[in-house]
Amino acid sequence: MTLETSKADIPDRLNSDHLQRLPVAVVVSDPSLEGHPIIYVNDAYEAITGYDAAEVVGRGYDILYGQDTDPAEAERFSAALDGGRELSIDLLNYRKDGAAFWNRLLITPVEAARVDGHYYLAIMSALPAQPEASARAAELDERLRELQHRVKNHMALIVAMIRGQADRLQPKEAALLLAKRVETISLLYTQVGVDAEARDTIALADYAMQVAGAMQALSDSVAVKLNIETEDIVMGLEDAARIGLILSEVLTNALRHAFGDSTGRTPEVSVTLTRKDARLMLQIDDNGGGLKGRRWPDSDSHGGQIVLDLVKRLKGALEVGSSGEGVRVTLTLPDPAHGPLGGRAAAR
Repeated sequence: MTLETSKADIPDRLNSDHLQRLPVAVVVSDPSLEGHPIIYVNDAYEAITGYDAAEVVGRGYDILYGQDTDPAEAERFSAALDGGRELSIDLLNYRKDGAAFWNRLLITPVEAARVDGHYYLAIMSALPAQPEASARAAELDERLRELQHRVKNHMALIVAMIRGQADRLQPKEAALLLAKRVETISLLYTQVGVDAEARDTIALADYAMQVAGAMQALSDSVAVKLNIETEDIVMGLEDAARIGLILSEVLTNALRHAFGDSTGRTPEVSVTLTRKDARLMLQIDDNGGGLKGRRWPDSDSHGGQIVLDLVKRLKGALEVGSSGEGVRVTLTLPDPAHGPLGGRAAAR
């Protein structure tokens, strides 16, 4: 499976098929910042509400409130946020164009062991009509809660890695770092969907292509030609999430730093995912100017520390080679066909 694209023609990361399978928004907010602002929304939020992420980030959940939003229910929602509690609630909300819709919200605080403070994760889904108390959609609730649980577990991993360096981060900086990494986790669940039977595995090739495209779209660097070639590999969600995070960190680092000095070459990044001799190999190559004596990854950088931690959790090995022709990062792992790596979900 091969993808070749450039920043100018990356397809939408959440197409109509994804929206049909995943009419669920992921929202993250930070109660440590004044006003408890939203710091991240995924593409599904934009599709459901009509608001672009840029219009929402920095605002509160009440951006969706309107004339007939029940004040008592809104207060109950706010009290749960203020009290650090979980809550499932249906609120009458309003899209950007003024159209009302019933919003099923599941909110939960996300903490990490030995880490102070928390973020809030909200999973939201638009309901077709006002729900009756006696006829709540039990199946939807179950699937939303399963999705919430999985995203929360992955978020807790990221929170631990970011907040573990909190002495070097300002709250807004930590929020920005978290939001970018949650994008990688959110993309994982656009592949899984909530209206299908619960799945514990994912096609890693599709997920890698989504992550690579997203990181390029989020990059503010020079336009880069992106080549992706992968084999068909199915992996457990826990391990896939970790590989996705490693891929996003490596790509972000390459897009940010590799092409600062002109080499006369068309900027290009290649990602290959192959299976050989009971091993899985993820290789990322750029044709930039090389590391020029710098070390990466290392524990002194946020992204580098995250990569080192994730490689250890996956029982893998990381090699980084650099020359004037660019940088090659190679992650070698046990073949997931023989069992899960660092996660609990089975792979085949």
